[in-house]
Amino acid sequence: MCDVSGHPKKGERYIIRVGFKANVLTTWCAPFTGGGERFLPAGLEFIVDYDPPEIATAVSALPNPYELWEKDLVSPEDRKAKKYSGYYLVVPFDRLLSNCERL
Repeated sequence: MCDVSGHPKKGERYIIRVGFKANVLTTWCAPFTGGGERFLPAGLEFIVDYDPPEIATAVSALPNPYELWEKDLVSPEDRKAKKYSGYYLVVPFDRLLSNCERL
């Protein structure tokens, strides 16, 4: 199932072929980051948000389409909060290699 070579790069697109648990973190208009572990289902597409540093063990990514997945990955309480400003995925490299395919 592996279709990844080398470190993922900013802008690369992937699709999850076999679902897995990963961190979904929330961003806020405040000095706070929230979120937690969620199940990322097969079929979810995402785009690498940043070039990870050489020592990284995971990649930051944005689901695509972003708005479609938000209701499934972020709690209603967080989404409705006044200072909520978004979310992102933290996909471990081992899961990227074993469960995802580069598009």
